[in-house]
Amino acid sequence: MVSDAKDAIMSSARIIFAQRGYEGAGVDSIVRSAGVSKGAFYWHFHSKFDLFKRVMEDEVDRIVSYLADGSAQGEDVIAMSVRKGEGFLQLLWKERDSLSLWLELRLLAHRGVEGMRDLTGSLRSRMMGEMRRVLAEAGGLPDGMEEVLCILFDGIMFNLWVWFDVEDAVALWRRSCGVLFGGEAL
Repeated sequence: MVSDAKDAIMSSARIIFAQRGYEGAGVDSIVRSAGVSKGAFYWHFHSKFDLFKRVMEDEVDRIVSYLADGSAQGEDVIAMSVRKGEGFLQLLWKERDSLSLWLELRLLAHRGVEGMRDLTGSLRSRMMGEMRRVLAEAGGLPDGMEEVLCILFDGIMFNLWVWFDVEDAVALWRRSCGVLFGGEAL
């Protein structure tokens, strides 16, 4: 089936991009892993960049789904922010391919690889929009706080594995939120 081939390509590409990086992943290795022809690849995707973009859009879909799932649960906006951040850090710890993909995208954008800065910007804009919506439903934060919260989270997330294990990352997230929102650790 057509969608089976596309799903197989997407699944194989996600793993290969996470393990080898964008530049280390070739179309040949992706189609071989997916068990499809190059023709099937180009039927569904214009290029390796198009495939990477779709893989990253799927990553955003997962994040948006996580953010929207049981958003406030009767909590105030600060408690919800802490809970969602903790849960997402734990999810990234378990789903290491996801973190590898985000690191790869950020590094490619930083190096100026064609299309990656625009892709990073559009994906981040979509996630920030969803985060703002969820936060607004929970009572909202003062202007500009969403951006500060996102910067804090990015910093902690990109140090996960390198300097922090998941317990340290969660503790730092709680402490950072406490200082940001109330002047003391939570």
